Amino acid sequence: MDRLVIDGFYMASIFEERTVRNSILSGEYNTYTHFFGTSIGYSF
Repeated sequence: MDRLVIDGFYMASIFEERTVRNSILSGEYNTYTHFFGTSIGYSF
């Protein structure tokens, strides 16, 4: 089992508040993003 590798990650990004004023979508926007991932490796 020492040839099998399992990796994982998590990352969160928080962006600054953004104010938009136009005729279609006006308002304040807050954005939070979350990233998850895994990988499995095997050496032979």
